[in-house]
Amino acid sequence: MTLFASLLALLCFSQPFGLMTQLIFVALLWSLAMLVRRVPGRLPTMMLIVLSLTVSCRYL
Repeated sequence: MTLFASLLALLCFSQPFGLMTQLIFVALLWSLAMLVRRVPGRLPTMMLIVLSLTVSCRYL
């Protein structure tokens, strides 16, 4: 699972996105964040940190 996640992250960070693809990417991550934030506990906080890092690394 870690290998799959790492490959997916590398693909996400290194591939250029067009405007429509970028909008879809942001909409999916935003929707996922809105679903995750409703769950109580520590896991959602960690998932939101990972989503934030994903978006931040995308723009670096």
